[in-house]
Amino acid sequence: MASNMSEGLLNIPEQSKPTAGSFDPRPKQVEAWVASLPMANIGESARLVYTALREMNRLGISEYDRYKSMELLREPVYQITEVLKTHYINQNLPLSPKNQKIAELAIQLNSEMAIGYKAIIHDKLNKTFSRLNNKTLGICLHRAIHYLSNVLLCAYQIYIQHPENVWLQVHRLYLYAENHQLHTTLVKDHVTPDNTLDSTISDIYKQILLLALAGPYRLRQHVTEAVYKALEVWAADAHIHPYGEILDDSYVFNINMNSDAAPGYFRDDGTVNPAFCRTVDTSELVQTMSNSMLSGGDNATKIPPDVQKRLIVTWSGKSHRTFPRTSKNNEIAITLGLSATHHYIDEVIRPLLKDPTATCPTATDALQTGNPIATTEDDVVLDERAQYTSTPVFGISNLDDHTPDIWDPDFTYRANNPIHALEANRDETHDKVSLYARAPLPCKGVNESAGGYCLLGYLVYGKDSQKVQVGELVGIRDNIASSSTQLGIGIIRRIKNWKNGLELGIQKLAPCADAVALSSIAKNNAVEKYQRSLVLPRLSGIDQPATLITHAWHQTDDQLIANVHGRRTLIKLTKQLESTGVFSQFEFTVLENVQETTKPSINAETDDEFDTVWTLI
Repeated sequence: MASNMSEGLLNIPEQSKPTAGSFDPRPKQVEAWVASLPMANIGESARLVYTALREMNRLGISEYDRYKSMELLREPVYQITEVLKTHYINQNLPLSPKNQKIAELAIQLNSEMAIGYKAIIHDKLNKTFSRLNNKTLGICLHRAIHYLSNVLLCAYQIYIQHPENVWLQVHRLYLYAENHQLHTTLVKDHVTPDNTLDSTISDIYKQILLLALAGPYRLRQHVTEAVYKALEVWAADAHIHPYGEILDDSYVFNINMNSDAAPGYFRDDGTVNPAFCRTVDTSELVQTMSNSMLSGGDNATKIPPDVQKRLIVTWSGKSHRTFPRTSKNNEIAITLGLSATHHYIDEVIRPLLKDPTATCPTATDALQTGNPIATTEDDVVLDERAQYTSTPVFGISNLDDHTPDIWDPDFTYRANNPIHALEANRDETHDKVSLYARAPLPCKGVNESAGGYCLLGYLVYGKDSQKVQVGELVGIRDNIASSSTQLGIGIIRRIKNWKNGLELGIQKLAPCADAVALSSIAKNNAVEKYQRSLVLPRLSGIDQPATLITHAWHQTDDQLIANVHGRRTLIKLTKQLESTGVFSQFEFTVLENVQETTKPSINAETDDEFDTVWTLI
């Protein structure tokens, strides 16, 4: 066997001779068996295919028969794994035990497909005579890298460490193809009628390399998939060079093919073997993407523009850690999501203050310049029910308000059953559910820098799996034992799923915030419908003015009414600083209020324009 494909590296399981009761791996029998699969029942089909694959990979059969049979299994495996994705993509973390098992099944199906093709490669290279030619060997190398890449993709999408030796196998398979001039030959990959893009071994290798360089643990699940799909085309603009050929370290990343690791930065300490190292040059890729964004071309990739900008920075080699880390072992609590953070500031922190308006004075001062539209200090307005929450908003809501919360998963039931709120036992149950949704999540500090935290969160499925996702807003209480009345604000930038909890990389946004409410300007004397929002203070160190955290649907130039402690002010969103798909962060300006706006009274009987929507959520 070739020296760069050492014995045992391909991890081929021990194989035995077929018996009378074995799965029949002959191509004609496999073709008939595939045609009989009950594909309308994906669960049963998945069981049958997985069982057949495992058995066939452990049977000693000719490489020719194995190749023909593996090709026949590609389409059902593709269809099954596409359906399996719906159980672990766009699901909250931690995954349910059932969905976790389904994700593991998807990994195993792709792993078994890779094993099948690696077995063909192994037999081809170890036999003096083989019916398979070098073209077919190239196809098998392409297929093996493809399915190992799918294993990595699935691991990234559920934020777990990749299975052992997967990267090492990918590197060595590519290295063998390169050494034997097979890496630039086009391979047809028509697994389904709508998937007809031909590619080379070099293309699919660069595709998974660039996905790893994109920081998939920092991407939301569906975005990771979109980036991987886009790289089918983009990868052609990246180039692999011999190690040391490019002297300028801009736009270059190094690959150590002797390691079980993704590409990245490493310094040559004199021990690097150039035969097992390569350099990825991304300069042309970055230039192409930058030109496309500047020209405002169609975004057919389904990748949000802000993510594309981050990819350009990352693939240009400019994404480096700014601040040093300090190891920590302290207790930290975080609130998950805008609603829970708003509730904690308004209902936990505010009652502890002598001045209820002083949760983050430098933040709210920015909203209290100029003349207000109106102030609402009388008891009648203070007793009004909030239209958007069962959580009181200071200066707007009744502290004992029980209006259904449209963000509550149980909203439909509560809204359609008015007596629900009158029954004590059901109130207690609902309060417990709401408490879980809002309660701070205890975490252990792993390390900290001036820019953020690395935390290990102890999450329990069903209790804490509502808001944990990349791009989610969090409130940070740095020291649980202290009597601090400040809640820092951050954003989850990275997730890694370990057996003992979720590792969360959190970027700090502000040292404190105040809970306010925003409403679109009501037309035709309609009711003002407020939504939770936070106002963050000015950050003089980076010359950033006070900002607002809003729900994701708001846009630059929106004019809104901000209710801050009963004072209603007209504002305009002027510049978007952040948009994660979950929330947005804007700079704003306070507008001159030329006339007082009449504020209609709000009552629980107001007709809801979204009545037909709730059952669809």
